[in-house]
Amino acid sequence: MKKILLIMVAIALLLCGCAKELPAYELPSESTAPNESVETTPAQEKEWEEFNTYPAELDVDKLLGHTDHEIVFLQGLYAHYYDFDMHRAFAFCSQPNCTHSDESCPAYFGGESVMETDYAVSGDSVYAILTENQRTVRLRQLRPLTGEKRDLFSESLPETVNDQDENGVPRTVSYDIQRVDLLLSGSALILQYEIWRDETRFETDRQAYSRSAEKVILRYDLRDGTLRELYRSPIPLLLDGSVALPAETILDASDRYALLLPSVLPDTAPMTMEEYMETGADEEAYHVYLAEMMHSFNMSNELQVWDLETGEKTSLCTLNDLRMDSDSALYQHKICYIRGERELWQLDLRDGSRRKLLEVEAPANFTVFEQWDGRVFFSRWRELADGTGWTDWFWYEPAAGELRQYQADSSLLQYRILGETDRSFYVSRAGGGYYLIDKQDYYNENYGAAQKVGMLSLVN
Repeated sequence: MKKILLIMVAIALLLCGCAKELPAYELPSESTAPNESVETTPAQEKEWEEFNTYPAELDVDKLLGHTDHEIVFLQGLYAHYYDFDMHRAFAFCSQPNCTHSDESCPAYFGGESVMETDYAVSGDSVYAILTENQRTVRLRQLRPLTGEKRDLFSESLPETVNDQDENGVPRTVSYDIQRVDLLLSGSALILQYEIWRDETRFETDRQAYSRSAEKVILRYDLRDGTLRELYRSPIPLLLDGSVALPAETILDASDRYALLLPSVLPDTAPMTMEEYMETGADEEAYHVYLAEMMHSFNMSNELQVWDLETGEKTSLCTLNDLRMDSDSALYQHKICYIRGERELWQLDLRDGSRRKLLEVEAPANFTVFEQWDGRVFFSRWRELADGTGWTDWFWYEPAAGELRQYQADSSLLQYRILGETDRSFYVSRAGGGYYLIDKQDYYNENYGAAQKVGMLSLVN
């Protein structure tokens, strides 16, 4: 999935969720070796790139709102989905010879770029937050089955201005919108974006540059169409705007509670390059110093649970205590996190409660934590007497309290989960390539059943 978690480099986070009812899996004692027959010809491998209109006989009405609705995905500036039976991607458009490049196409959203567009799917609608000319942010609703399009919200910034400041000095002021993010949380959409302002003053002997930024968080209620501003505040900038600290960011939310990464200034601001180089260090050393300082600050920053009704914010843990390797949406708006090296905890964003799920016996050198299919997937490094070691892989199901090892004595996971639908995992293979595999085949390590596809961006 495509949610943007604005957390600094080298922060590892753990996602896990409450389990749903799952079939009983009969895991074999030995892994099934990957079947090379899943490889395809070069012509077949390119099929996923051929985005065509869907066939007239395809019952597309059943796609949206289907239990496997996560098959809907967006690539480019129009809505697509991946058909599991045909192993092909199609635009949500039935118009013959349509190029999907303008408003006449029922699947076309518009917008400026794929990087500045984010999506969510709910019921029979696909929602997109997009930017236009870097100065307008817009929330659009698209009903692919009817072609109906509606703008639910927009905000436009001033165009670039060339004038004079209060002292008569010529200046240029420009604005742009960055880092748009759309989150489906319960019965609402959470919109997040940043507004940046840059000003250059052309003084007699030099050019003076300054910048400022603010973060905006909005909540659009899908039940009654009301829009509520949750947050609008300056983003902390250091060193005359050259260093931006993480902005206030909602990582996930239910109708009432949100998991919040707050915006906090460090107790001690970093030295400027001039100040640091006066100590005898060079420019390269300064960048190392700055990166280490900001990393240390960010790891000590705390995550909070934000009650959207009362406005109360409660400390949860520091980023050093939370580990997450998956950027998948929090499963049913819940998150599990590990504190220290051995304990697995669950936070329920529906009521703000938390409980300990699991404590692993020492030694427990966890290296990977992910949440998929209502379970926690993690690996543990096991050191041998000669100083070498192996990585053991496990999954844990909270509902049954069941812990299972599914790959042992391996330094590399053969098929790594990247995304999921109700019935399949979207995985990457250690040797290269992207695949879809039925979840039961994955749990049974029947990797020969994996079907090769292209790079998909699954939307939940």
